[in-house]
Amino acid sequence: MTIDEMLDKIAQREGIKAPAPAQKPAPLRQEASGGCSCGSHKEGGCSCGSHKEDGHKCSCGSHKEDGHKCSCGSHKEDGHKCSCGSHKEDGGHKCSGCGKCSHKALDLALAKSLAQGIEAAAAQLGVKVVVAIVNEGANLMCLHAMDDSYIASIRAAQEKAYTAVALKMPTHTALAQSRGGALDGYTNGNGILMLGGGFPLERGGRIFGGIGVSGGTKEQDILLSNIGAEVFRRISP
Repeated sequence: MTIDEMLDKIAQREGIKAPAPAQKPAPLRQEASGGCSCGSHKEGGCSCGSHKEDGHKCSCGSHKEDGHKCSCGSHKEDGHKCSCGSHKEDGGHKCSGCGKCSHKALDLALAKSLAQGIEAAAAQLGVKVVVAIVNEGANLMCLHAMDDSYIASIRAAQEKAYTAVALKMPTHTALAQSRGGALDGYTNGNGILMLGGGFPLERGGRIFGGIGVSGGTKEQDILLSNIGAEVFRRISP
């Protein structure tokens, strides 16, 4: 089973709506009127931002015209004002964790959902794991132990999640970096555990927390924690 197949299973189980597939850009063509060569718009509504269309002048080039909702945050449009630049306003918007609004990107409900998704994926692999999820300050939010999982995995999962946030990288990457890389000579201890199975929970260049998985092989722990991180990256709060 591939990672994408596991993601689909987890998304279906947890009621997470999968992201819409990206639309293919329109072929380049020359408009009969207006003289535009970008080929990315329909007549009467240009989104290339490089010329005037029906008296409209836009400088951001990142939105649709004709009554559009702007998400660039660089200008006002029809009384619209966006301060964070990472979401759509005017009601019903979904924030991706800009840090400038009240929408939570990682709360207890989402942490529980991620842990349950990892449990479902672990069951598919036939392993019994412990899942730990911490917030951006590396404080424990959720500890989820499957039946008959190793007692030692409880601490290991928490330390992997802590390490992923503290070092801002997956734990197996940290291990490699400690052997001649940027973390050369860095060792385990004081909450740091550089064993595969820990990933930061990141979206849009910001770390919101970390996930640690322990109980399977190195490869299984890495796979399961990576699935959790990828699910977090793909969904909106």
